[in-house]
Amino acid sequence: MNRDEPVQSMARTFVYAILLIIASVAVFNVIIYEGEVPSFLTVYGLGGIGDACDLPGACVEPLQCMSGMCVLLETEKGGRCNHEDLQCASPLLCHNSLCKERAGVGESCDERSMNVCAGDSFCLDGVCRSQV
Repeated sequence: MNRDEPVQSMARTFVYAILLIIASVAVFNVIIYEGEVPSFLTVYGLGGIGDACDLPGACVEPLQCMSGMCVLLETEKGGRCNHEDLQCASPLLCHNSLCKERAGVGESCDERSMNVCAGDSFCLDGVCRSQV
């Protein structure tokens, strides 16, 4: 009998025990959580633009977690937006892929000035008008 055989046998037994523990935990999770790993057992990495998220601070700076997705909030008027992962910060509105201010009824509106009418109002002769 080789002197290294007992050590190798013990190492092999240790590896098998670890694998058995891992398999048992996996089966336990499937049974208890019906195939879904609960969020408190997952390790969160920082998400990139468009990645799924469910916690504040789960996205890479300057991205923010909104509606379950890491998005870039453009804070300045005139910033790019696309209603998906490039969203305007409140109270700006995404119109024609640009963040614009919302103008109320009676306020001036103009594509060049970056003001668009809010809600159901519409722009006529440079002024936001009510639908009714």
